[in-house]
Formats: sequence, C-alpha cells, structure tokens
Amino acid sequence: MKNWLVFISVFVSLKAFSCGPWYPDGESVRYSIFAGMPSFYPSFRLFEYENSSSYYDNRDLNCQSVEDENLRLWHDYFHGKADVSSLNEAIYYLSYSQIKEGKHPNKLVQLLRKPGYQDAKNYLLFAKNMSKYSTGTSLDPWEKEEVKLKRSINASISLACAKARKAKRLELKKRYAHLAIRLAYYSNQLPKVKAIYKAFFEGQKTKSAIDYWAMHFRYNLDKINDETIIHRAEVFRHSNDKKLATYLNFKVIPVKDVQHALSTTKNAKEKANILALTMVQKLDPALDNLKSLHQLDPQNPAFEFLVQREITKIEDWILTPYYTEFSPAIVAYSWENYWGQWDNSGNYEQALMRGRRNFDQSYARRFAQFIDHIKLGNTSELKLYALYAHWLAGEKINVHELSSISVSNEIMKQLKERMYALAMARDFGNATLDDPLLQSILKREVENHNDRFVFSVARELEFRGNKIDAAYLFASLNKSLNYMDDSDALPGAFWQIKKGKNASNYGYYEDYFFYMDDAYTLSEIRQVYQDLLRPTKEKSSFDTWKKSFLLQQKNRVADLIGTKFIRLNQFDKALVYFEQVNDTLWKSDEYPYKTFLNANPFYTTFYQEHQQSKADSIHFTKTTMVREFLRLRACYDRSKGDLKAKYAFYLGNFCFNLTQYGNSWMMRRYAWSNSYIATNFPDQREYYQCDLAKSYYLKGYRSTRNKEMKALCLRMAGRCEKYRISARSEFNPAYEFGQSDRVYNDNYGDWIFAQNAYYQKLKKEFPEQYDDLISNCYSFKRYYEDLKKVMK
Repeated sequence: MKNWLVFISVFVSLKAFSCGPWYPDGESVRYSIFAGMPSFYPSFRLFEYENSSSYYDNRDLNCQSVEDENLRLWHDYFHGKADVSSLNEAIYYLSYSQIKEGKHPNKLVQLLRKPGYQDAKNYLLFAKNMSKYSTGTSLDPWEKEEVKLKRSINASISLACAKARKAKRLELKKRYAHLAIRLAYYSNQLPKVKAIYKAFFEGQKTKSAIDYWAMHFRYNLDKINDETIIHRAEVFRHSNDKKLATYLNFKVIPVKDVQHALSTTKNAKEKANILALTMVQKLDPALDNLKSLHQLDPQNPAFEFLVQREITKIEDWILTPYYTEFSPAIVAYSWENYWGQWDNSGNYEQALMRGRRNFDQSYARRFAQFIDHIKLGNTSELKLYALYAHWLAGEKINVHELSSISVSNEIMKQLKERMYALAMARDFGNATLDDPLLQSILKREVENHNDRFVFSVARELEFRGNKIDAAYLFASLNKSLNYMDDSDALPGAFWQIKKGKNASNYGYYEDYFFYMDDAYTLSEIRQVYQDLLRPTKEKSSFDTWKKSFLLQQKNRVADLIGTKFIRLNQFDKALVYFEQVNDTLWKSDEYPYKTFLNANPFYTTFYQEHQQSKADSIHFTKTTMVREFLRLRACYDRSKGDLKAKYAFYLGNFCFNLTQYGNSWMMRRYAWSNSYIATNFPDQREYYQCDLAKSYYLKGYRSTRNKEMKALCLRMAGRCEKYRISARSEFNPAYEFGQSDRVYNDNYGDWIFAQNAYYQKLKKEFPEQYDDLISNCYSFKRYYEDLKKVMK
C-alpha cells in the first residue's frame, strides 16, 4: 500500500492526507555509524545524543537502567546461588504470601526457606509490606483517611529504623534505613530524611549502590546550594538506577548555581562529576569541557561515553546534510567561525552555504587531535573514535592502522568494519566494490536492514562517479520499513536532492525509482540497465548479489527509460524500452498504471481532462499507446487533405492527454498535482503548456479546406493556448495578469480568453461556428462525428 501512495504521492495527498503527509526529520534522517548497534555504554544509554531525548527532553520516566543494581546486589549477597531471573521474579513480581509460605518453585523462595537466610527473608517480607506506600501515595488533606495514613507511614519509618539498628549484616542495615529514608522522602518529611541519612549513611568511607540511593533522596529534597549540587553529581557518577532522576532534577538548576559550585569546590573529582552531569545535556560543541574533564579526572566513568556522544554530534552536523541534504537532526548552537558569527535564526541551510560544513570539519579535526594526545588508558574504543573523527574531518583513514587496532567484541568489530567500508568507498581505489572485505560488510549490513549505512556507502560511490553500483545499493534499501508504525522516527534511509529538482515525491526519497528519475540522466539510467542485464559469471558471485535487488525491478527500470524518451518526444526510442516491459507491470495492483492509464489517449473534448468517456472502449498500456501513436503518425505523414487533418487531430489529442491536463499524464510523470511542480525534466514546458498538441491541431487546421474541421482544430489549439498563457502568467512574475487590462475587472478567466490568439482567429475566420464551439458544451460531439466520417 505504501508503494501505491508514494507512486502517486502528490496526487493523492490532496485527498488522502487532510492533516498533511508524514515527512522525515529529526531521528528519521540523522546519520550515525553507530545506528542499530547496542549501546557501547549501557549505563549512559538514556543520554545518548538523539533528537527525541536530548532536544525535546522527553525522556521515558519509567525507563530502568540496563543493569539493575538492586538485583546485582542481591546476586552478590546470595553468592550467586539464585540466578538473576529468579531474583527478578521473586523481588518484583511474587507476593508477600508467596515469599512467606515458601511453596513457590522460584529458586530464591526455596533458598530463603533455609535457616541461614532468615534475616534476608524477613527483610524481603518487610519490603513487600512497605510497597503499599508507593511513590504514588497521596497525602491529600481532604481525604478522610489522611491522618490515619500519615500515622501509619510514620510508624513504618520508625519500625524500619529500629530494624536497621538491630540488623547484623551491614547490607541489610542499609536496606532497612534506605526504606525508611525513602518513605520519609515521598511523604515530604525533609527533617526525617536528613536525620535518617545522618544516622546510617553519613561519613561512610566505603559506599555501595544503596548509599547512593540514600544520597539521592537526601540531597534531592534539600534546597539548591553547593553541597546539594556536588552530591547530586556524585550520585550520577556512581548510581545507574538514579542517573535519570538525577538528570531530570539537575537540569532545572540555574546555570549560575552550577557554575558557583564548580568554582567553589577544590576537589578535582567533584568538579569532574559536576562537569560530566552538565555535559550529558549539551547539544553544542563540548571539546573544551571534555579537555577539562579529562584533566580533572582521567578515569571518570562518563569520559569515554561523552567522547562517543561528541562523535555522534559531529556525525549529525557533517554527515546528515552531506548524505541526505536534510538539515542536521539537532541544530542548537551558534558560535564564531572563520566566516563570522552565526545568528540564532535556526536557518541551517543558509549557514551551510556560508561555510558551516568547513567549520564542522575543522572542529572534528581538533577533536581527533585531542583524542590522539590522550596517552594514559587510550583504549581501542578511543583509538577508533579518533580515526573516525579524522575521517569526518575529511582526512583518509590509515587502513593499516585501523586493522592493527584490536577489538574486544563483535559490536566493536562491526564498528571497525563500517569505518573500513566508508574509507574504501570514499578514499581508496576507483570507487568500486571490488574489495572482498567491503563486499562482505555490505552483504551483512543489507541483510541486517541497516539502510542508512548502506545508503551512505551508495552516496560515497555516487559522489565519486560510480552511479551504477550506487543504484544497485539504492535498490536494496528500505525493504523492511513499516509505515504502519506510529513512531515519528522510522529506521530507514530518507534523503532529498537540492531544492527545485524533486518531481516525483513529497519532497524526499526512500525509493531508488523516484530518485533515479529525478537525479539520474537518461544516459546514466541506460548504463545501469545495460549493466543490469549483462550476465554475471557465477550465480554466487558478489556481482549477482548486488544486482539481485534491481533485477527484480528491471521492468520498472525499462519503463523509466521509456518515459524519459517520451519526455524528449522520441517516441520510437521509447517504444524499444516499453516493449521490454512485461505486461504484468501494467496490470499489477501494486502500481497505478491500470487506474491512471485506463482512458483513451486519442480522445478528448473541449473541457474533458482526466475523466473516462464513452470513447474508452479500448484500454492501452504504455507500449500499445506509443505503438498506436507511431502508426497514426505514419498515416499522417503519407496522407493529404481532410484525412491528414483527421490524423493530426488524433495526434494532437494524444499529445494533449500526455500533459498535466490529460487522461494519460502518467506517460510523462509518476506524480500529479493540481499545482505546478518544478522539475529539471526537459519536457517541463510541454507538460504544462501543451505545445506539441497545439502544433498538431494547427497542422490539422492547415491540412484541410473543410471549414468545420478547420474551426474544430482552431478551437482545440485555443484550448492548448489557454494553458500556455495560464502557465506563463502564473509562473513568470514579469507577465502578471491584468496589469494593463483593467477592462476585465480582474477576472482572470476573461483576461486569459482575451489573450488567446486562436480564439480570436476562430472568431475572425469562422464567425458562424465561433459561438457554437466556444459556448455550446455539446457541440464537440457533432463536430467530432463529422471528423470521424472522413475515410481513407
């Protein structure tokens, strides 16, 4: 269904999309070499650079960290005797009674039946009982049970503190105290939160995740000052479970307060923690911050993540517009460069023209040089990031250096191979796909539907002149796109070409066909087609594989070539390619040919445009249509007099119906709109101004002496002239309607009619037929019947 809508996108958009069609932006167009890979830094995955979370700040508040710290602590507590799956089920899903009775087959439940684990069992039962005081508990003063509920919560807090004091094991002591502090926090009792924290957590030299959970509650409720900012940043560093909550509360702190805390603390790690928490929110360049962070605390756990995050920013700024012609997914900064100061207007396209790409590449180079100079602990990840940053800056990747970097897992290997593929496509060889490793990488990425990466390789080949292989890769794209998905960000490849060239779509591409129509010349498409049909030596070869996607669509490619010949009015050459198209294409339900080529192209009236008529007793395909046109043209060439005029009239009808206003517009276009679509197609004037049809009608006028036939031909030539005048006045500002014709009182139709030389000629030469042909809607039938009577 999606193919159908795209194929006639502009046509159906007027009716089918009352709220406007979907248009890719943001994450739907952002390019990243990391796309489709699991997070390299799972504890920071919520802070990865992306449009949906960073720019709009619309994070999923229910999202848990990748590693559940609570389960990890329990796994260690039981020395691995209960697996994580059993822990998860027992702690989060089983009821109080199921734990207490001990009949459930869950491994933890069975372990808790043993005498040595009674303390742990008692704690879990207590925690289950306390779960009724969830974070959603309301202390609404209008509720009748308010006083009773508050007393119950206070009693539970006291009981938790008592159990904490009596607990023998330190971890259980902290867990009871954490429950108490959590209850006090959600009942908004700051004094109790402070008191419990001071009694059980303050001053601890060795901290576990539980300490940082408690620290989160203690300093998240207190007023903003240097101490609370320092401790919130400490929580962010050490607790995965509290990272999101810490971020959401930290981001509303005024910048001046954060800066004061940074300048006040003398502890390097505290400064680094605050700086790291600040940087996960940054959308603008952060190189200076990264340098400061590394200088303060080289081992900061956020550092490598922030390096990768900066890489993904640079990718967006440089590669998204380079590959797709879309603006970057996120443009949120303004800074000085070699060309002056960018304004804050958000007009990226204008900035791009003024040199933004050059400056972003310069920034990428400085970023790469910084990573290069990090000696201590320079991991394989950082080495890869540095090489990639150099490549983003426009430099060649040293393939031998890339190969020498040892990686630890399959994900890093895949990243390394993607870098290799891009380097081979852009920087080495003759922009071919001859390299065996490159072939292997492309096969894998196509099979994994990593469309944007495959698209980037195709673009690199295209930019370097290899449009044939680029076309094969374009044809492999977006095979798994699901447009029924409600997500605003679809995972496929979407791209544009420069303004004013897009003719066949909503203004973007996700399909090779429309892109080739708009961006490839006739000669280039013919080269692709010839190479496509050239036999390959082995069925298992890479050449066979790369051609397989487009080979399935060879009928459409032949149709496209024929259509491009039609736009040149080279109908005989068009027929050669239309005859190579299997009739199944014209009859397919997947494409709209049988719907939009179901009218007689050799018939029209004074007013009929796209409607069917009684003359539509014969159904044509593009092949039979052109074949019939060439037959009629041959008849015209060898005929004389009235018969020649008759054939000229039919040829004029055919040429008219191939225009914007006719019933067979799909012979020249793959999309239709009731308004003007700017293209680079050579028949742009013909499509909107009907010159060829008019020329045939005038040939008919000159070929006959029959005044009724002459008048009919002039009337039809006048219809074509009307569209020519309308097109000129609508699209040429220097030819404005009514400027010196006030007599028509700004009536556009009257003005156009007055400009029509053929209507004036009709009135002058055939005054008896003029009113009948101009004013009588039914007169055409009578004149047409007389024309048909002309025999060989």
